[in-house]
Amino acid sequence: MEQTTLFDETIDRILDKERALRASNSSVFVVDEELNLISVNNKEVYDSEGKRMRPGDFLNCINAANGDGGCGMHEYCKQCKLRNAVKKALDINKVVVDECTLLLKDNTKLSIEHTVTPFNLAGNRYATVFAVDISARKQKQIMDRVFFHDVLNLMGALNGFVQLLLEEPDEELLREVKKLSEQVISNISYQKDVMNAENRSLTLLPTDITVRSFMDDASISLCSTAQNFNCKISITNDCGEEVPIRTDIRLLHRIILNMVKNAVEASHENGIVTVNTYLENDKSSVVFAVHNEGVIPPEYRSRIFRFGQSSKGIGRGLGTYSMKLFGESYLNGRVWFTTSEEDGTTFYFALPLIRRRL
Repeated sequence: MEQTTLFDETIDRILDKERALRASNSSVFVVDEELNLISVNNKEVYDSEGKRMRPGDFLNCINAANGDGGCGMHEYCKQCKLRNAVKKALDINKVVVDECTLLLKDNTKLSIEHTVTPFNLAGNRYATVFAVDISARKQKQIMDRVFFHDVLNLMGALNGFVQLLLEEPDEELLREVKKLSEQVISNISYQKDVMNAENRSLTLLPTDITVRSFMDDASISLCSTAQNFNCKISITNDCGEEVPIRTDIRLLHRIILNMVKNAVEASHENGIVTVNTYLENDKSSVVFAVHNEGVIPPEYRSRIFRFGQSSKGIGRGLGTYSMKLFGESYLNGRVWFTTSEEDGTTFYFALPLIRRRL
């Protein structure tokens, strides 16, 4: 019997054990010990240069795209749960089941449940990977855990103020009711924007404005956010001139506000958060930089922009995820961060000054 036929028959026997999973329209990868893809859904796959791909290359993982050499070569690849599950299955010669969420090149997410089954053939080690797309289920979990939880908390507080007003009208309570109702509307609108952005149905409303005017308008909400966390905020504009931009002000504001919220949540009481704007050296973009003195733990850095994952706990991380989604996929900019014990943490958003059609 030819080795190719034996290989196919071996795969078929393994697939027979997973009929329910196979019927779910999931992807079935076969990889060797180096995690090279032998086949995907029983078909061979190669990159544009005719070389074998690895899982991250095939799935369009952003780390594979940014790594010098593709999947497995980026500094964050060593923390990839998919790669580690395959390696573990091959090492212990047992089936390994796990979940992972990948940030893709287009800044959308892909959550998969993977079942890794190792096997031997002609003295070589291989593994089949059954990858089931569970993105919808994971998003619902995050919605239940974060969005609905936050809205219900706001509505509970709002209802309490309304009850007090029914007993005794008070102007200060009315202002709190107005503030809370605006927060509810903002949260719902924000979640709607995220969902529409993921579905590629978000409509942009480009407006001409200067960086100075935008920051003057945004400073009210930025300062309020810092005060809510008992932090201080310093806002400076180092552009040195009136810099005109054409962008969707709503999305730009959400990006900067999420940066500030992320910074104050990571700061100690009375900590200082700085917001600075400046032009890149070639004056092609204006950069919005938000700094705090905290440090992102190493184990969270590789997934800081993933949906629903944060150093603040499982189910957080919507803000950092939306920074990438809005900033890069819709406003044509770049979002990144730096973090170290010496310099603290800074999130950046570079918005191109070239008048692109949004």
